Amino acid sequence: LFIALLLLTPEAGWVGVLTADGRGSQMARWLLPLIVLGPVALCFTALQAVRLNLLTPDLRVAVLTFAMIFLIAAGTLFFAHLTNLTEQRARAADARLLESERARQVSELAAARAQKVEALGQLVGGVAHDFNNSLTVIIGNLELIEDDPDPGRRKDYVQEAMTASNHAAQLTLQLLAYGRKSR
Repeated sequence: LFIALLLLTPEAGWVGVLTADGRGSQMARWLLPLIVLGPVALCFTALQAVRLNLLTPDLRVAVLTFAMIFLIAAGTLFFAHLTNLTEQRARAADARLLESERARQVSELAAARAQKVEALGQLVGGVAHDFNNSLTVIIGNLELIEDDPDPGRRKDYVQEAMTASNHAAQLTLQLLAYGRKSR
């Protein structure tokens, strides 16, 4: 009846503890044969020793008690050591994972900085090109003013130089505004 009840509800009681996935249940599954079969084997051995007159009944009780204590203590210490080793490995794996995550974050940060530097380089290159074009127009028109004696055309050259100068000034203002934002 008891076995039928356990088979119907295996997750209940001590059977549930033994069949669970946790470390404690795993340790109990390893210790259970030692706890159950160890005393049985020791009692059988002590009984045979008494029958062969190797031990007196009183000494048999003392030997059995000591042997059971020693057997259970040794098993407990062994499995505690195994559990400690497992936990040390888990901590070491966590530390490696944490270090790997830090390294990933550092590399992502470096990649983001590299992208920013590249974008800034492209921006500066484009601005320098536009500014150079404006300066070329200004210098070219100033040279034309210097060489051309016609005052009517000089006015056109001055107007073009002024437009290019305004464009360069606007470009400078945009650069200053970008510099303030990026700070």
